[in-house]
Amino acid sequence: MINEWQEFIEYTHLPPYTAAKKTDLTYLGRFLFSMLEELSGFTRVFTILARGFLFHDPETGALLSDDPYARAAFARNALLAWCSISDPKPESDNPIRVCFPELSEAFPNLVNDAGEGWLVRHVQHITTFVREHAETVSVHAWNEANALSIGFAQKWANKVRQYQIPIFAPNTEQPWSIRFDDMVAAALEAGPLRTEEPPLPEAYAKRIAETDLYGVKPDVVAKVMQFILAERKPDSEWVVFPSINFGAFLKTETFAKKTRYAIPSSLVVFESDNSKILRAKIAEE
Repeated sequence: MINEWQEFIEYTHLPPYTAAKKTDLTYLGRFLFSMLEELSGFTRVFTILARGFLFHDPETGALLSDDPYARAAFARNALLAWCSISDPKPESDNPIRVCFPELSEAFPNLVNDAGEGWLVRHVQHITTFVREHAETVSVHAWNEANALSIGFAQKWANKVRQYQIPIFAPNTEQPWSIRFDDMVAAALEAGPLRTEEPPLPEAYAKRIAETDLYGVKPDVVAKVMQFILAERKPDSEWVVFPSINFGAFLKTETFAKKTRYAIPSSLVVFESDNSKILRAKIAEE
């Protein structure tokens, strides 16, 4: 979350499918079961991916010298490749495609020549791993993986079509839904990925040490504060806080549902509106 280049790497290279114990979620990579089941948290995923392909060499992370606006179509194709899925209903007369095997040459890490994109293959590997290692994973994980294997393809194909609907389409029913064009535009505005993790200033570390955290781990609070400091713009103390993605970074389902609420407001203030857009700032001393 703080080193954005590392986050990009984890969205473009499949993780090791392993678990040392039942609470080990290494095989999920930068995702949670809830993200995959609810198809939530993808605004940040797409923006990180787009920024990587707009501003960086995707293999080395080196900044590119050419105009990122000239690479907008390339970045959008990268999102199509990453999301690609063999159409569960090939007989459908829906003109919006979801399968892009022709992009495998340009993006071999993101889609294969059968049109199976990165996310689809990741989900397949997760469900296969869990089924074959029932003695290693938790009962909860086994149940979640089993549920994920049922109906995911159709749900994802529907989403991929939705992501491609033009913003001014007359029959659009969800005016605030994610679109690839919006994600590329947001990525152009956000600029290059952060390639390092800035340290937490000593003053903030001292505040954490002197505060009763009510069971929340100090390093979790420190990561939250690091993220806010790294994201903060000169004109505002507030930052958009991607709670579910932060939980995936920490590899725990409990962050968005429980841990975040337990962080003392004397350290971090969280605020959300009716659209479930969460923002955060570091509390004043």
